[in-house]
Order: sequence, then C-alpha cells, then structure tokens
Amino acid sequence: MIYIIRHGQTEQNHRKLLTGRRDYRLNETGIRQAQENGRIQFTQLLNAMGFRHITVNFLNSPAS
Repeated sequence: MIYIIRHGQTEQNHRKLLTGRRDYRLNETGIRQAQENGRIQFTQLLNAMGFRHITVNFLNSPAS
C-alpha cells in the first residue's frame, strides 16, 4: 500500500501565496494536520501487525 501525503498548512499557502521552493514553518493547523496524519499511519501499521488499542502521540520539530 502506498500513501501520498502533502505537507501541512503554512501561513503562506493559507493566504494562497506562491512561494517556490523555500521551506516555511507549519502554522498551528499544519502542525495538527501533520500530527494526525502520522498518528493515523502509525496506527494503521500497528493494526496491520496485529497490535490493537495502542495510543500514539507524536512530537514535531521545526523545519531548519
């Protein structure tokens, strides 16, 4: 199975600005989106391996 996930929201794309290839920090919405995507993927992986009812939490680091 292949998952394709776009990055979370930044202020620039929230304001519909085209910014090219420069990295921008995620805003609060983008951080929640990234954490939820990671949580869903990891939970699906654990379920596929036979583990159930495990709570998954993630921390994120800012782009450098």
